[in-house]
Amino acid sequence: MNFPKYKSIYTILVISLVFFTGRISATENSKNTVELNSVNDLFLIGKQALFFIDESRNLTIGEIIKLDSEKRFSKSEKDVFTRPAMDSAVWFKITTSNFTSEDSLLEVGSLFAAYIDFYFPDEKGNYNDSYKLGSFRAENVKPYDTNLFWFPLSKSGDTNSKTFYIRILEESPFEVPLTIGTLRSLSKNKTTSDFLTACFMGLMIGMFIYNLFLYYSIRDSIYLYYLAYIVSNFFVNSFLSNYPFIEYLTKNIVSGEWWHKNFYIWHHCLNISVGFFAIVYLQLKTKLPKFNILIRVQLFLICFLLPTLVLLGANKMTVMNIYQPTLLVFLLTLLFSSYY
Repeated sequence: MNFPKYKSIYTILVISLVFFTGRISATENSKNTVELNSVNDLFLIGKQALFFIDESRNLTIGEIIKLDSEKRFSKSEKDVFTRPAMDSAVWFKITTSNFTSEDSLLEVGSLFAAYIDFYFPDEKGNYNDSYKLGSFRAENVKPYDTNLFWFPLSKSGDTNSKTFYIRILEESPFEVPLTIGTLRSLSKNKTTSDFLTACFMGLMIGMFIYNLFLYYSIRDSIYLYYLAYIVSNFFVNSFLSNYPFIEYLTKNIVSGEWWHKNFYIWHHCLNISVGFFAIVYLQLKTKLPKFNILIRVQLFLICFLLPTLVLLGANKMTVMNIYQPTLLVFLLTLLFSSYY
């Protein structure tokens, strides 16, 4: 069967994005203060941001400041903060100074942050005001019109060192890239990201049209499975990369909050399309019948049983901790069967 080999174009684009955006870690000093000295500075500040796990999820900003004074915050060892699924809120503390001629901003680079509370000091150093954003909150409250979450830090010319607190609540496993830069550097980085995303979209659309033409010409059902994979890959991976196109296309039908809250359920369309494409393309039903049954059982567990348990009220963190190793076994099974 002469089937076109698909290379991971999306992976290449992601690697290119990391390479070309020019993000680097902020230089660390004794006070963990991030200093912006150029309008082109753009820093990942994971190692400079202190964090605290709020297991109660109910601590106020006043209580957090008290805990901070008691040295209860910990230092992260990674440029990007990551954590498994847990029923806790995470507080971050960042300190920054702006020596540039433009305003400085903070970017929380993850759409999987359901609730984000950003606390900033007033002229007297009190934390009475905050921005409340997140994927489960309305879009129209964002201070900046971006696909991610941007928060204002210091105005141009304000060289005073300031401390900010960020509370993030998300029950799924997630990573939180915290990036500090000027409006110019963040906008430039977003333009690059938008361009690469547009390239990814164009390639996926081109592949879809090409394989649709092949299906109508050859009438081989394998192309239908491949088309299903392309469509699901387009929507799931773009969503994972903070560009929820499926949300934009259905905004008058389904709320954006629904897509975020139920991502764990609907994104399995990708696993299903990959699994059945492998079964048909590799002819596992006749060549490796045991693997055919194994893959189908794994798909049932991953795409039906575990999501159903969540819908019935099972603890989401427990289910997610089962889902991740099960998915890994599923992918290894596909890899081994294709190699064999």
